[in-house]
Amino acid sequence: MLDLAVHYLLARKKQTSLMLLGVFFGTASFITLSGLLLGFKDYLVNQLVNNSASIHIGPADGAHFVQDTKAWYGRLDADPRVVAYSPQFIEPVIFSAGGAGAPGLMVGCDPRRQTQVTTIIGYVVEGSFSDLGAGGRLIALGAELRKKLGVALDQEVMVSPADGVPKPFKVVAVFKTGVQQGDSMAYVPLDAAQKLAGSGAQVNGIAVKLADYSAAASIADAWSKRGPEKAESWDQENPNFVQTFKAEDMVRFLSIGAVLLVAGFGIYNVLNMMVVQKRKDIAILRSMGYSFGDILTLFFSQGVILGASGGVLGLLAGYGACLYLRTVSFGGNPMGAGTGHLAVSLNPAIFLQALLLALFATSLASILPAYSAAKLAPIEIIRAGAE
Repeated sequence: MLDLAVHYLLARKKQTSLMLLGVFFGTASFITLSGLLLGFKDYLVNQLVNNSASIHIGPADGAHFVQDTKAWYGRLDADPRVVAYSPQFIEPVIFSAGGAGAPGLMVGCDPRRQTQVTTIIGYVVEGSFSDLGAGGRLIALGAELRKKLGVALDQEVMVSPADGVPKPFKVVAVFKTGVQQGDSMAYVPLDAAQKLAGSGAQVNGIAVKLADYSAAASIADAWSKRGPEKAESWDQENPNFVQTFKAEDMVRFLSIGAVLLVAGFGIYNVLNMMVVQKRKDIAILRSMGYSFGDILTLFFSQGVILGASGGVLGLLAGYGACLYLRTVSFGGNPMGAGTGHLAVSLNPAIFLQALLLALFATSLASILPAYSAAKLAPIEIIRAGAE
């Protein structure tokens, strides 16, 4: 039956080629667009999670510090889902050097723990982040902040808390994540931040890295019920990003769905015409003993063959297009990865979705013509004057 279906398709090479191209372009477009959008999404999530944390534990409403930090450390140490955590003291301050000044966030941390929670060490372009471990008034500046202040390594930056005396900090590292907000902050040793703010040994945050960041929201909700402190996941802190990702997914499926819908209508029209033109053949096949199911399979399989062939060719073309786009220099962020090239995803789910969409569209377009052909009886064809 498949041989006969292929014979019918090859008998109309031009029509078959046009139908095949419709499925091919729809599938290839879906993969290329999905690769770009999901690559962009993965890049942003990587920036949000790996440069910050999966979950942030902060003070309760009305409080300034995290209470009973030892209890929290014990819970985090005992939780197998936690990869690492880093106590922090975060304070808005004014940075100044010479006649330049800029507001920003000062993050006091244990540099060893901080590099376990985030990938900040991978973004250091000058100096060494681990030098903060020496303690004292040392600072690692974001590239944007460093640009505003116009300082270099080993020079001093004055750090002024909201209610305190400015103190000089020596620049030991400069990092560049490519995200302006992140590059406008600075890291200092935890004890130096606490002394500057006069907070004693208190911390006002704990950054937590999970083995599975996608489960962060449910884990943060559960932790928030354990005590007065607030626990927020990366996606709860950035709800606009999550909504943007959902909108992108909808646009992706709708836009490529429209292409495949057009291809499906083409297949439907061609197969419908084929049923009319092949009425004599259908009558002969039915007279030879071919059943309703056989005729249904004959015409339905033509659409499936087109969907599978066009889908596979589209997969190969889409994969090639994604590989090429990965080599395109974009000059960095936000669409580009840290390498300066476009961030394009090659997630296997993209290719599976593309193939399933192609098969679904072509199968749906083939079922009605196939059913119309299968229900034709030889006597009806003779009465209609079929030759």
